Amino acid sequence: MKAQEKEESPAEGSQFTFAYPLGTNGQDAINQANRFSFNLLYGVNGGLDGMEIGGLANYNHGKVRGVQLAGIANINKEYTHGFMWAGGMNLTLGDAYGVQLADINVSVGDFQGVQAGIINYAGGMRGVQNGIVNIVGEENGAIPIGLINVVKEGYYALEFIGSEVLYTNVNYKMGVERFYTIFKLGSSWYDSDPVYSVGLGFGT
Repeated sequence: MKAQEKEESPAEGSQFTFAYPLGTNGQDAINQANRFSFNLLYGVNGGLDGMEIGGLANYNHGKVRGVQLAGIANINKEYTHGFMWAGGMNLTLGDAYGVQLADINVSVGDFQGVQAGIINYAGGMRGVQNGIVNIVGEENGAIPIGLINVVKEGYYALEFIGSEVLYTNVNYKMGVERFYTIFKLGSSWYDSDPVYSVGLGFGT
């Protein structure tokens, strides 16, 4: 019979950690939820209902509600509701609601709100993604705004168009029907010389 993992206590007071387990809650920090949490390097805590600041990284084993700021990464195992900013990565392993700002934002579960970074991923998405690469597992009202938008069962279209100016024009659309990125390639002739065009746009 496996020993049951101790549940985190309700959020009470504050804690300070130099680098886990060197902190005011010691090794039991993973079972303690806090209203204010300060991790000089990195901290491991049971949850948050307030504000957390980490020099390098914040990790919470339980539910998080509030504001998280980290030099490199915020990592939450369970449900997250609030604002997350990190210099490198925000990672939520459960469902999340709110705003994620980092170079890489990952919500393994369902996400509702705004993700803004270089790479954004959500297992399920309702809200806006703004980045270079946006990936959505299940589209529940997502609006991905970026260069590469990969959406499961999303909108993808390849068009071939001809005109008197550009004899051959190829458009590729990717995203969702509400908002998609358009990549354009065209070719023509001018004074017996080939002329090529490239373009990028958005559509709905």
